[in-house]
Amino acid sequence: MKTFHYRTVVLSGLLAILAPIGTAHAQEQAAQEPAAAAPQPPDCLKYDSIRPRGSTTPWPPNCATFSPDLGGLRETLFDHGWNVRGYLTLINSLYDIRNKNGNDLQTYPGQKPLLGTALWVSSLYDLSRLGFNPGATFIFDVSSAASTWHDFAPSKTYINELSIFTPFSNDRAELKLGFVRAANEFYGQTSGTSLGASALRLESAITVQAGLTTIEPAPYLGLTVYDKDHRFYSKSAVAQSMSPDGLIANSDLKHDLFTRIPGAGAVYVTELGYRGRYDLGEKAHWFRAGAIYNTSQYRLYDGSGRKDRNYALYSQADIQLTHDSSLSPLLGWYMNLRANYAPPDRNVYNGDVGLSFYKIGTFPSRPADLFSVSIARNWFSKDVRDQFALAGLETEKYQTTYSVSYAYEVKRGLYLNVGLSHTDHPTLAPKQEAATVASLMLTAAF
Repeated sequence: MKTFHYRTVVLSGLLAILAPIGTAHAQEQAAQEPAAAAPQPPDCLKYDSIRPRGSTTPWPPNCATFSPDLGGLRETLFDHGWNVRGYLTLINSLYDIRNKNGNDLQTYPGQKPLLGTALWVSSLYDLSRLGFNPGATFIFDVSSAASTWHDFAPSKTYINELSIFTPFSNDRAELKLGFVRAANEFYGQTSGTSLGASALRLESAITVQAGLTTIEPAPYLGLTVYDKDHRFYSKSAVAQSMSPDGLIANSDLKHDLFTRIPGAGAVYVTELGYRGRYDLGEKAHWFRAGAIYNTSQYRLYDGSGRKDRNYALYSQADIQLTHDSSLSPLLGWYMNLRANYAPPDRNVYNGDVGLSFYKIGTFPSRPADLFSVSIARNWFSKDVRDQFALAGLETEKYQTTYSVSYAYEVKRGLYLNVGLSHTDHPTLAPKQEAATVASLMLTAAF
């Protein structure tokens, strides 16, 4: 049996530290202006007033792309209320350098040499020009992905978001509705403020098992409410679940936004959290915990043949340990902690914990680089293992992964991420030798 794996080339990658570094690049650009007059803020800063909102994914600001003005196109679009942004994975490669498990049948990423590529393009419109509240945004995203292993990332082109976001009540509340990937709105697929911090680390499978959409979007309605200081928040949503048969099955079944997925009911999720106001000189801590309740019918692994609804609990914390530079309040060392749970009678993974340390701005001369090291443990469901035992098959009880990675800014907007991860038990069944997977990824933001 293949271990559940949900990383995708669509969202895996680096784009490390891009929120703070966008400002740094903008400062560099302003410094290059003629000294005859006081330097003016570069245009790339104003384009970020039309940006993706609501998602936990830290997409790069325009000033951190390899062409902030796109040859004048971005200015023309901005004048008409639009902003277009993109992210290209030129290459995403993984390979188990120990190669102890053969490659006749691929059961985990890297067992055979794996290559992937992806393109994400986001078109955004400033809805305040049509009378909506300031900050209201129309979001239309399209992705195209391809890989040499279908179970890593299905090769297809699709719409990955079509939504409207609007703040209200003096920015104390936010509403988002449309076709959205729910996993990106809550727990997310990244750690803290950077995609690069977790690019080469297996993230938790718990929220995906519980039905939150990850690759392709589904109908979604979400509401976020903040306290008066914008530190504490409550976020809740209802969305269409993924197929109870899993991520890849859902992608195979989904042909367009309106495809009806057999067995996919409503999934409800709520999250409580706290985020430090680094813009006010505080450290950029982020604590959150949530619960997921899925009305879809999941097959039970207790041998009864029955089905039931699913649920999961999750928690995660990003703690800024140091503040290393006046260039940006986000630079420094961070620690990420996570712990998640799902019932073992209806999920392959029923729990996991993780610990990561990552540094945003590895050296004073490399503020856009990121280094991360992590350890994570996933536990396989005892109910699932018992069913395999009845069939005479041996299984693993847990899976531990150690990983290290470095994200290097080759030039503005172009990033190289190299890493190494070691997993003691790469699959639930059959039992296999440990896997040591080397990875290399080259990405560009435009």
